[in-house]
Amino acid sequence: MKHLLLSISVLVVLAAGPAAARESVNIRFGDHAGYSRAVFDWTSPVEYTVSEAQGEVSVRFERAADFDISQFRARAPRAIGAVKVSADGRTVRFEAPSGDILKAFRIGPKVVVDVALGAATARPARPARKTDYATQPLADALGRAREAAEMRTPSPKPAPASAPEPKKPAARAEAPAPAKAAAEPAPRPVSDPSQTVRVEHELRPGRTIFRFRWPVRTSAAALHRGEHVWLVFGDDMTPDFGGQPTTGLGPVDRIEPEHSSDGTLFRIDVAAGSPLDITVDGNDWVVDIGGGRGRAESAVIFDAQAESARGPRMFAAVADAARPVIVDDPLVGDRIALIPLREAALGVRPERRLVKFDLPETPQGVAVRFKSLDLDVAVDESGLSIAGPRTLHLAAEATTAAHLTEGPPKLNGDGAPTPSRRVLDLTTWKGEEDPVAIRQDLLQRISVAQPLARNGERRILARFMVANGLASEALGVMARIEDDDKRADIDPGYRALRGVARLLAGQYAEAAADLRHPQLKDAGDVALFRGLLAAKRREFQEARREFRYGLTALDELPADMQPMFRIALAETALHLHDPALAEEQVAKLLKQAGTEARREEARLLAARIKALTGETEDAADLFAELSESVQRSVRARARFAETDLLLDDERITRKDAIERLERLRFAWRGDVFEFDLMRRLGELYIDVGDYRLGMVTMRRTVEQFPDLPEAQKLAGGMNEVFASLFEGVHAESMSPVTAMGLYYDFRELTPEGDRGDRMIRRLADRLAAVELLDEAAKLLEHQVRHRLTGVEKSRVATRLAVLYLLDRKPNEAISALRASRNLSLTDDQVKERRMLEARGLTDLGHYERALALLNGLEGEDVNDVRTEILWRARKWQRAAVSLSTRLVELRTTNKELDTEARQDILRFAIASSLAGDRPALERIRDDFTIRMQDKPEWPAFQVVTSVDQRETAEFRNLAAEIAQVGRFEQFMTAYREKLRDTPLSAIN
Repeated sequence: MKHLLLSISVLVVLAAGPAAARESVNIRFGDHAGYSRAVFDWTSPVEYTVSEAQGEVSVRFERAADFDISQFRARAPRAIGAVKVSADGRTVRFEAPSGDILKAFRIGPKVVVDVALGAATARPARPARKTDYATQPLADALGRAREAAEMRTPSPKPAPASAPEPKKPAARAEAPAPAKAAAEPAPRPVSDPSQTVRVEHELRPGRTIFRFRWPVRTSAAALHRGEHVWLVFGDDMTPDFGGQPTTGLGPVDRIEPEHSSDGTLFRIDVAAGSPLDITVDGNDWVVDIGGGRGRAESAVIFDAQAESARGPRMFAAVADAARPVIVDDPLVGDRIALIPLREAALGVRPERRLVKFDLPETPQGVAVRFKSLDLDVAVDESGLSIAGPRTLHLAAEATTAAHLTEGPPKLNGDGAPTPSRRVLDLTTWKGEEDPVAIRQDLLQRISVAQPLARNGERRILARFMVANGLASEALGVMARIEDDDKRADIDPGYRALRGVARLLAGQYAEAAADLRHPQLKDAGDVALFRGLLAAKRREFQEARREFRYGLTALDELPADMQPMFRIALAETALHLHDPALAEEQVAKLLKQAGTEARREEARLLAARIKALTGETEDAADLFAELSESVQRSVRARARFAETDLLLDDERITRKDAIERLERLRFAWRGDVFEFDLMRRLGELYIDVGDYRLGMVTMRRTVEQFPDLPEAQKLAGGMNEVFASLFEGVHAESMSPVTAMGLYYDFRELTPEGDRGDRMIRRLADRLAAVELLDEAAKLLEHQVRHRLTGVEKSRVATRLAVLYLLDRKPNEAISALRASRNLSLTDDQVKERRMLEARGLTDLGHYERALALLNGLEGEDVNDVRTEILWRARKWQRAAVSLSTRLVELRTTNKELDTEARQDILRFAIASSLAGDRPALERIRDDFTIRMQDKPEWPAFQVVTSVDQRETAEFRNLAAEIAQVGRFEQFMTAYREKLRDTPLSAIN
């Protein structure tokens, strides 16, 4: 009954305020290139019709609402002259000088209406700069609408000669003047908008990787906002998608360019929760959606300068910053300046919120979210500055920044932290009377309070709820506070209270933004909660720092709240191998536990301490006892710890451990215990040789816990595990087919650089050795095309050509050789490549081109190949001459004729006979008749050296049979035999 009363009470609080007969709908206005936009913020879908007549646009909805048009005057949209709402609350009318509706459409429940900007209301052109993006073609519909509007609207009269010239905006022609970006950056290479930047994409499981191929080095900025990403580059060029689709790309719903007065701007619609990573590769910017870090590697350092030559400002000494690009976000309804930076992986972290603007967290570049219309965002050679005409309220920010440079307070000799201030008074807020009665009283006070005093009463209620562990209810009350006061979170105390509520409600990312606010860094009680947050996120080094700073505040917390801190402290100590601290916390926990569940938590920690300190027998007995606990969480964790202990003591095998842990997967799920369990299972599968299942388990672990820092480390560690599977004993234990399947399942984990290249080459060696030629060729082809350059590219391309020729793919072999030519190759490498290319051309029937490739090459092997080409080309006289060079030594010595020599004699005779060279036949008979009489080839010798036998069937059969035993075939057969005895990578 108490819980029912509490829930009803919360509804009363949230409903407090003037009753509304109709839904309240906000209308947001904004200007874009060539049109103005009105967005109706309906909370649920509604049918509507749009009409235009005599310079007025009417939007009629199927249900009535209270429309809030207060933004109209503040934003002053250029294409809309006035806004009126009908008495029945169903129709909104705009005065539109152009009278031209570009389009009306929905975004979820919101309704969007775009009105064309006529010539009479067009803005003056912005000052000329390096390029003008406006010269690029816009969407056809927008272009037609603009042309029609300009034809209907008379051109404005020129201003009198004496009139002063209006000040032109510096950053964006279509943006209202108050939100400006002044001052030119340092000169950079001029880009040409007539050129294009090629946009390519690659789809991987759960990921989309875009590559923006810039012809010059440029700067970039990216901002991830929920389900869309704003991406901007500092130079102007036309994007070229090369006919590739721009929608339905894995986690990316759509990518489309947006008009921008500066730079090249894209909007990317993404699936919620997809992490974003942006890196640079040469001149290319690579954007990974779905598989990235989600944050910048390096943070832009901002300095809050309450006094400077330009007045109060935030300043960042960043090099090569591009001009700010102003973006009006149609979904959120706010204005943002994006400042591209040339240095890769340099962004804002963590997010910072100030009175007049926010600095959202970015993976690349800087974003400034405007809260005030009088900001000046400027870049120059010294860096980036954000200033205002009067004040930015930076005094407190500057003081906090100075504090942060000093680092955490030092510890005294006895280990006690230095005294620090308190922001939270949870014990007092909790109250000592009946909580239901206190809550009812607080609700009553809210209901009778005057509107201006109501938020103060709500804040008291939120404090009471947080202190009593009602985190979700407290967040509901604070949401109502923020609805009535958009500046509520400026107060550090409010931020601390909201951060604690978010932490207790499991909203860790949001809690971090509040608890790590700069003005709360020196609050010891808030440090306790930051330590708890870090421990829950498994960031134990940070947890220890925060706990040590706020330890003196622990005893001041409500008694029923202290156990969760002591458990987190003990966990932190165990992971950092500090059993003394863990024992101290467990002892206090056993005194304060209060419930049986807490006591069993303490006993489980005590067992883990025993295991850490080497008391394995006692630990095993305690684990066995707790594995029968009625508490499911304790039971599952005890069995997990017992399995690890028995495995370490070699009382069970790895396969036994896998079987025990697999059963545990269904015992407790959804928190870090499941992460630990699945990670351990993945390691054990690798140890027992089930590599694929081990890698699949690790990947699934990372996917299920994307926000856990340890999961991000595991994702990075998977690259090392994957590479190690193709090295040493692991590689030898896998069959080539298994290794190939594993590679293709996880090839995105291939290490960068030489190690990854070596790994791929070793796998190709194994595939080639068992004549999986096509699969080996695919591996090397990817290396040649995407990973290698210079001499190494040519060497691998030579091996690729060998595989193609062995697989009877001469065209592919020739292409691989020609695409990898290099002037730094050795003479032997050039010779081998030319002979391989000649072999490919011969297979295609291009005999003369093949012979031309051999010109200038010397050696017996070259002569053999040349002879075979001439034989295939039926150039008998030249073939006989080529063969005669092999008979010179045989004629001048009495050396025994081996099989190979006898075949050369027969082939010379056949070529001479087919060429009609009787003297040559006579010489061959004179030189070798006696030496061939006792050889198996003697009958064949008689036939092929006889002039009268050339047209007989016997001669033709012998000629065909002898031609098949050629040195040209032996040339590729030697490669095939070489691959059986030595690795493919031995070919240079």
